Amino acid sequence: MNLDQNDVLAGFARLNELFSSWSIPSAAVQPGLEARIGQLQNLGSELMQIYRDAYGEQMEAILSTNERLVQALQAFPQVRDPQDILLVESDIAATLLEGLSLQGKSLAALTQRVQEYCATIARNAANEMDSVVKEATSSTGPNHGGNPARAQSKR
Repeated sequence: MNLDQNDVLAGFARLNELFSSWSIPSAAVQPGLEARIGQLQNLGSELMQIYRDAYGEQMEAILSTNERLVQALQAFPQVRDPQDILLVESDIAATLLEGLSLQGKSLAALTQRVQEYCATIARNAANEMDSVVKEATSSTGPNHGGNPARAQSKR
């Protein structure tokens, strides 16, 4: 599902019309909300791309395992000796285990990519919050807010 930022803003406008008909204060788009909506859209699209790539890797692993498994199973009707049966069975088991290993590696890589992306988002949010706090404290000045006893002791 792809949502354009204009679609989201149009949805807010419709909600405002609905709220006004019910005499509820408007949920007007606040300054910065458009930026937040854009950030959420980027988050969604980045995560979708990460999951799309992981899905492709999973499908490759499954298809290659399936092809090798079919080849191994086709050897069964040609088996004449008990030793050959063990060889075919071990080949099937090895194929299944290799396929599971490929899928496990793919899932581990997916987990790593999602974790790195979420850490980046958290780091960016913390940096943004830090800058907002610094702006707020610098605009209030040293004598506004905070501990009044500490402000008096500095005088």
